[in-house]
Amino acid sequence: MLKNLNHLTLAASDISRSLQFYVEILGFIPHAQWDQGAYLSLGQLWLCLSKDSVDTKRDYTHYAFTIGIQDFTDFILKLRQAGVVEWKENRSEGESVYFLDPDGHKLEAHCGDLQSRLQACRQNPYQGMKFFEPVIRSAVIVRHNFWKEIAGGMIDFSEAVKRSQDKTDFRIRLKLIAELRQFPGEQSQQMLLSILQNDFVFSVRLAAWEALDAVGVVQKNQKSCAIIL
Repeated sequence: MLKNLNHLTLAASDISRSLQFYVEILGFIPHAQWDQGAYLSLGQLWLCLSKDSVDTKRDYTHYAFTIGIQDFTDFILKLRQAGVVEWKENRSEGESVYFLDPDGHKLEAHCGDLQSRLQACRQNPYQGMKFFEPVIRSAVIVRHNFWKEIAGGMIDFSEAVKRSQDKTDFRIRLKLIAELRQFPGEQSQQMLLSILQNDFVFSVRLAAWEALDAVGVVQKNQKSCAIIL
C-alpha cells in the first residue's frame, strides 16, 4: 500500500546552477552533489536534481511548496530581486506565487492546504464541482473484524465499539481518531461521536472530544459532550 510521496526528481541541465537556485533562493538544504545530480530536502520533501536535457511541457503540471503568510511578501520580493520569472497570476483561494526554476520547471509557493481549499470551494464551488465524503479505509480499520463490519455498513459503529473493547488495544483506536481528524465530514463526526459516547478509556474519549472540538462540534453540543467526557 502506498503511504505518501517518496521523492521528487527534476531534470536539470546545469546541476550547479539549479543547486544554487534551490538552496539560495528557495531555502532547500543540500545533502549531496555529484557530476550527474544532487540531493536536497525541504521539510519532509526529498528532492533529486538529475542531469538531463530539459523538455518543459505546456500543460498545467507544477509543484507547489507551502509558505507561511507571514513570509509571503518577503519571498515574492526575493524572487523578483533575483529576476525569477513568474508564469501565472493567482486566481485561487490563498496567496500563491507561480514561478520558474532555471530549467523552466513550473513551481508555486502557496499559503494554505487542502482543507482550506475545500472550505473555500464549498462556499464558492467551481463549475460542475461535487464533493465526496471520504471512505475511511486503512490498515487501522481493517485490522480487526469489527472495523471491516463498520466499513461495510453491516453494523452500527456504537455497537462495534461496545463489543470490541476487550479485544482491541486502545492505541489502535487513538490511531483511528488521528486518521479521522484528517478527513473532516459527517461520516467522521459520527464515528468520533460514537467513540466519545461509548469508549471506556478516558484518553480515547478525550482524543475524540478534541477532534470534535477542532471542527466545532463540541461548541454546538457543549452540554452533552461535557457530560459524556
